[in-house]
Amino acid sequence: MSTFRCVFCAVAVLVLSVTVSADEPIKIYDTQKLDIPLPTPEQSVKMISVPKGFKVTLFAGEPNVRQPIAGTTDERGRLWIVENYTYAERGLNYDMRLRDRIVILDDTDGDGKFDKRTIFWDKSPQITSVAVGFGGVWFLAAPYLYFLPDADKDDVPDGEPQIILDGFNNDTIRHNIVNGLTWGPDGWLYGLHGITATSSVGVPGATASQRTNLNCGVWRYHLTCKRFELVAQGGTNPWGFDFDDHGEMFMINTVIGHLWHVVPGAYYRRMFGSHFNPHIYQVIEQTADHFHWNKDGERWHETKKIGVTDETDKAGGGHAHCGLMFYLSDQWPKKYRNTLFTVNLHGLRINNDRIQRHGNGYVGKHNDDFLKSKDSWFRGVELIPSADGSMYVLDWSDIGECHENDGVHRTSGRIYKVSYQSSKNKALQPKVDGRGHIRRPSVSKSGESVQKKHAERAPNLGKLSSLQLAELQSDPNDWAVRHARRLLQERHVAGEDMTEAAKHLFTLYGSAKDVRVRLRAMWALYGMGQLTEPHLTQAFIDKNEHVRAWAIRLFCDRYVDLPASSCRILAKLAIEETSPLVRLYLASAMRQLPARERFRVAIGLMKHAEDADDRMQPLLIWYGLESAVTKHPLYAVDTIRLSKMPLVQEFIARRLASDWEKNGKAIDFLVGLMMSPKQDFTEPVAHGISSGLRGRRRVAAPKRWDEIAKHLAKSKDQEVVEIARELGVVFGDGRALDQVRAIAKDQSVDTAGRVRAIRTLIQGRPDDLFAILKPLMNDRVVQHEVARALAYCDDTSVPNLILGQFARMSPEGQDNAINTLSSRSEWAFKLLDNVESGRLSIGMITAFHARQIQSFGDEKLSQRLAEVWGEIRDTSEEKKQLIDELRKSLTPEKLKAADLSRGRLAFEKTCSVCHTLYGRGKNVGPDLTGGNRKNLEYLLENIVDPSASVAANFRSSTIRLDGGQVINGVVLTTTDKTVTIQTKQETLTVDAGDIEAIRQTKLSLMPDGVLKTLDANAIRDLFAYLMSSSQVPLPKASQ
Repeated sequence: MSTFRCVFCAVAVLVLSVTVSADEPIKIYDTQKLDIPLPTPEQSVKMISVPKGFKVTLFAGEPNVRQPIAGTTDERGRLWIVENYTYAERGLNYDMRLRDRIVILDDTDGDGKFDKRTIFWDKSPQITSVAVGFGGVWFLAAPYLYFLPDADKDDVPDGEPQIILDGFNNDTIRHNIVNGLTWGPDGWLYGLHGITATSSVGVPGATASQRTNLNCGVWRYHLTCKRFELVAQGGTNPWGFDFDDHGEMFMINTVIGHLWHVVPGAYYRRMFGSHFNPHIYQVIEQTADHFHWNKDGERWHETKKIGVTDETDKAGGGHAHCGLMFYLSDQWPKKYRNTLFTVNLHGLRINNDRIQRHGNGYVGKHNDDFLKSKDSWFRGVELIPSADGSMYVLDWSDIGECHENDGVHRTSGRIYKVSYQSSKNKALQPKVDGRGHIRRPSVSKSGESVQKKHAERAPNLGKLSSLQLAELQSDPNDWAVRHARRLLQERHVAGEDMTEAAKHLFTLYGSAKDVRVRLRAMWALYGMGQLTEPHLTQAFIDKNEHVRAWAIRLFCDRYVDLPASSCRILAKLAIEETSPLVRLYLASAMRQLPARERFRVAIGLMKHAEDADDRMQPLLIWYGLESAVTKHPLYAVDTIRLSKMPLVQEFIARRLASDWEKNGKAIDFLVGLMMSPKQDFTEPVAHGISSGLRGRRRVAAPKRWDEIAKHLAKSKDQEVVEIARELGVVFGDGRALDQVRAIAKDQSVDTAGRVRAIRTLIQGRPDDLFAILKPLMNDRVVQHEVARALAYCDDTSVPNLILGQFARMSPEGQDNAINTLSSRSEWAFKLLDNVESGRLSIGMITAFHARQIQSFGDEKLSQRLAEVWGEIRDTSEEKKQLIDELRKSLTPEKLKAADLSRGRLAFEKTCSVCHTLYGRGKNVGPDLTGGNRKNLEYLLENIVDPSASVAANFRSSTIRLDGGQVINGVVLTTTDKTVTIQTKQETLTVDAGDIEAIRQTKLSLMPDGVLKTLDANAIRDLFAYLMSSSQVPLPKASQ
C-alpha cells in the first residue's frame, strides 16, 4: 500500500504564534578598529572594476543600509534586506541585546537607486535569511523558521511571527548558522546549514524521534504538508544556493571546494567530522574541476595571514565564498546566460564559473573573474537578480572576515547594482508605457541595445491575471518567471480557479520548442496541483532528458512510499534509460522507495557499465541501497552477483560484513561468490569483507572457509592473497596466524609486507604478541612499526625495551616510541624520568603528549609532568595573557628579521602532523594553504586557544582500552561492533569490545601548549613562516 506524500492544496497550516520580547535593544555599536580607513559608499563604487560594457552603481549605502547579510526581491521588484547586528566577536558570538532588521528598499522612479526605505521587522535577533510569499514573510532567526503574516501586503505585519520550525542551533554555532532561504521550482522552501554544530529540527512540539538532525548541507520545507527533510549533506559552510536554467541545484561552499551540484540523497565531502551514518564509506567530491586558490602551494587559512598571493590571484582569489547566483536574464551579453557568480571573500571579487554536462552530472569550469574591488572593506555576502535583469551585490563592509577576530563594524554596509550598458553608455532599465506595462530593452550579441517584444507585464506582477502569470513562463527573464510561478502556486493554495492558466501551461509544456520553457510550465503545473501521476509517468518517455529527470523527481516527491506498480516502472526505466543524467536521478530516487524495491532499480542501473567510473553514480546507488542491505541481506548478495559496478559490490560486501553475526546465511553466500567460475567477484568482495571487519579481533569463520582460503591463496592478485591471510587471523585460523608471524620476521620480505604483517598481528592480538615483537625491536627495517605496536602489549618491560633502542631509531620510530610511552600511565612516569635525567630531550614531548599524559587523571603524574615539562596554560585568563605577550613580541620588525627556513622546520615538527601547508603535512586538520594568513590575531587565537571554537563533532575524546592503554582522538564513527578514531598520527578502528570507556572533552584535537617547547626565536620564525607568501627550503642541516 502506498502512502500519499505531498501535493500543493488548500489546507490550513497549524503554527505557533509567539510574542517577541519587548525588551528595549541597546544602541548599535562598533568594535572594529579602523586600522584601514573606511571609504564612503561613493568612493567604494569607484574602486570596483567590471568588464567593458558593464556599469556598477550604488543602490544604497550606510546609513540607509547596514550589515546586509541576506536579501531577496518581491513580485514588485523591491529589495528586501536582512540587516544583522547581533553577530559579534568570537568570544561573544551573538550580542543578544541587539535586534536585527528586515528592511524594504524600493526604487520607485526606476533610476537605479533606492528612494523609499521601510523597516518591516526589527524585533528579532540572529536573523540570517528572508523569503517573501504565501501571504507574508518567511525568515530564519535561529532557533526558528518564522512566518510573519502580511496578507494585505501593506508592509506592516498583521500580527506576531509564527514559529514554523524550531531546533536550529543558535548557541554553539557561529558563522555556520542556518541560512539561505530560497523558493525551489518544485514549490518547496530550501535552506542551508553549516558544519560547526548539529541542529535537531521539527515543527513546534515535535518529540526527539520526530525531529531531523542536520549540520552541513541542504534542507527543505513543504508549506502545506509541513514536511521538513534533508536534501543532501556535506560541505563546510554553504552560504549560497541557486537553480540553473534546467532547475539543477548548486550550492557554494568554502575551504574544501567551492561548487557542488546538489542531488537529493547525496553525501558530499565534509571539512571535518563524519556523516551521521557510519556506513556511507565514500563521499562525493566537489563539482568544480578547479580551486579558486593555489591549493598545491598554500594552505586554505593562509590567505588570512599573507593575503592573496600571485598564484591565488590568478586562480580566483581564495577559498572563502559567499552568495551564488545563476544569471538567467537577457540584459547582459548572451555568454553569461546560465553561468554562475559567487563572491570571493578574500579575493575582493566576484568569480564567474560555467557548468557543463559531464558523465552522469556536471562539471564546473572557471571563467575570468567578473568583478574586482580595491576596497579593503569589500565583503560581499549575497548576489540577487533584479527585476530588470541586473544584479544586486550585498556588501557587509568590514575589514575582518567571517570569524570576526578583530571586531565588528555594524554601522557600514552597501548594496551595488551591476548593469549592462548600451553603446550610449546608459544602463538598460525597464521602460514603463502609458498603460503601466513594462517593455524591457535587451542586448544583441554585439552588446548593442535592441528593443525586443516581450510579454507585457505590470511592474507589480501580483496585479496580473493568472493567465498572464502563466504566459510569463516563456519570458527570457527568470526573475519574472520565478515570481509568476510562486504567485500561481499561492493562488492555487488559496482555492482560486486556475483553469485558464493551466490550459496555457499545458500548451507550453506540450509544444514549446525550448525545453527550458517546457520545464517552467511543468514546475508551475506541479505547484498548482495540475500535474497528475499519469502526466508524470507519460513524461518518463519524453524525448528530452531534463523533462524525464524532473518527471522522476516530482513523481517520487508525491509519496512517502511508492506503490509496487510504480516501483516496477522505475525498475524498467533503470534498465532502458539512455541518459546518464536521468539515471542519476533514478539513483537519487532509490532512497524514497520501499527497501526491497530498491534492489530492482539498483540492479537495472548497475547494468550500465559505462557509469561504473562516474564520480557520482555508483555512490548515489550505494546511498540508496545502504539501509536496505541489512533488511534484505540475501537480496543484497544477489545484487552483487548481477552488478557491473565493483564499488557498489564492495560496499554491499562491507556492509554485510560489518554485521557479521546477524547475516550468517547471507555471509556464507557472499563468501561463496569468491569461488564463482562465471564472474570474478573476488576483488570487490574480499576488499569489502576486509573493510567491514576492520578492527574486529575475532569472528566466526564462514562455511567452507578452508576451501575458499586455499582458492584465494592461489590468486594472481597479491592484495587478495594478503587479505585472505588477514581474514584468516580474524577467523582464528592458526595456519594464517603462523604465516603472518613468519612474514613479520622474514627479512627477505619487503618492508611494506612486513609492516602489514605486524599490523595484522596488532588486530589479531595473539597471546605471544610481545614475544614476537621483542626481537624485532633490533631490526632497523621495521623498528618504527614495532615501536607503535608495543603500545598494545601489556608488559612491564616495554618501556625499557623502547628506551634501550631510542637513540638508534629513525625520527618516525622515535615519534612512535614517545606515543607508545605516553599511552599508559605507568610508562609515562618512566618517560618523564628519562626526560628529567637528560637521556631524552624535553623537545621530544610535544603538547599532544602532554595532553595525553594529563588525560589519565592521575594527580601524581600530572604533577610530575608540570615539574619536568611544565604546565599547560588551560584557563582563559592564562591564554589571554599569553596572547597579549605574543602580540607585543611579534612586531612587524621582529617578524621581518625571522628565519623562514627555521620557521618551516618548526612547522613541520609541531603543526604538520595534522595540517598541510604548501603541500606538506597531513590532512587530519584543515589544509591551511588558501586562507587569510596575514592576520596575526587569527593566528594567535587559533594556536594559543585552539579549543575556543571547536565544533562539537570534532572535539577530542579520551578512549580507555581494557588493557590500560589510553587513546586520545576524535571519534569519527561508531557502530555496534567498532569505533573509528582519528588520532594525530592515524585513523584507528578499534573493536568495541576492547573499549572500557569513552569520555568526550571540550577540546580540539589540536592541543594547547604547542608553543611550549619553542624558544622566542623559534616562535617568531614559526609565525613569520605561517604569514609568508611562498614556500621556503628547510635549513640545510635538516634536509
